[in-house]
Amino acid sequence: MSGSIKILGILSRSFGFKPRFLIVTLFRFSVGIYAGITDFLDHFFFPKFKLQKPKNPVFLMGHPRSGTTFLHRFIVRNCDELRGMFLLDMVFPSLTARKLIKPFHNSLRKISLDKIWNPKIHKANLFEAETEDVGLFIKYGSGLLSWFYFHLWDKYNSDEEFENTIKKVCGNDKFIDYLTSVHQKNIYGTNRRMFCKSFALIYNIEKIIKEFPEAKILFMVRNPKETIPSTISLMSGAQKKINGLDKASESKRQEFYQKVYQTSLAYYKFMDKIIRENRKNIIVHTQKQLLTDFENVFRGILDFYGVKSDEKIEKAIAEQVEKQKTFHSEHKYSLEQYGFSEEQIERDFKFVYDNYPV
Repeated sequence: MSGSIKILGILSRSFGFKPRFLIVTLFRFSVGIYAGITDFLDHFFFPKFKLQKPKNPVFLMGHPRSGTTFLHRFIVRNCDELRGMFLLDMVFPSLTARKLIKPFHNSLRKISLDKIWNPKIHKANLFEAETEDVGLFIKYGSGLLSWFYFHLWDKYNSDEEFENTIKKVCGNDKFIDYLTSVHQKNIYGTNRRMFCKSFALIYNIEKIIKEFPEAKILFMVRNPKETIPSTISLMSGAQKKINGLDKASESKRQEFYQKVYQTSLAYYKFMDKIIRENRKNIIVHTQKQLLTDFENVFRGILDFYGVKSDEKIEKAIAEQVEKQKTFHSEHKYSLEQYGFSEEQIERDFKFVYDNYPV
């Protein structure tokens, strides 16, 4: 509840109190109560789920709009050995709740999320694999999505305070414990492996390696000239719905663009720091490599994750190679429309261009 109240305070100070801010707070509060009750019931009805220790888990991380969603969903659809997190799993994280809502699946499939995320940018529904930052927002009001939607609107006295708050919002160790418990329920009664995809968990890297020393972690890196305007475009849609950003002053919109830029710079720097440590359980690929040499890159990812190919995977690879020959994104954006230049990006993100084939 404290996280919801903090969000309410940040938004009210930045935009003035609006009834919809209270709705967000009450939604999170009510979801938290229901999740707590059904999780408590799981210990009675499904007590053995706690014994389902994830073995050889795999992780996928990267800045938003870096190709992680595509790769995540491709793997979840085609690699039956791995079990990713679906949006439904995060809205209904307990086994008890999932049993109760199962008769209503057909109705839930009809729910459209297009008013939250532009489908030309990010298609989403309850039965699609999704970033686990959604689950962190629902449970704690934290994670990188929560940062982009709410926390970045707070006032910060320095760049250091800004970056430290990102780490605080995104990197609490309890996030790993919570997501692991949900994954335990996902793989309960199966031989499948935990497949975790999140933007925020980059800030939990030490906790992950401590809890799962056998884990395999893939970082995706994309050209900042593309990720920054694409992220702003995606997040602006939600900002319009939640905060009325389209009706705010030009200075308020510029503040948002600048803070997204600052967040992205901090994220890339932190990711680069981790990658430079040359840990044996971490590999890096760029979105450019995935687009230009999908088959070889993906086979390398399978090998790294320890997933054996089969007929289903081979068919999916062949189909994806053909799709990429004619694919054109409907998502249009530019740096200039948000007040940035290529020269600025090249200067600030020089360490990316010097070290990664983006």
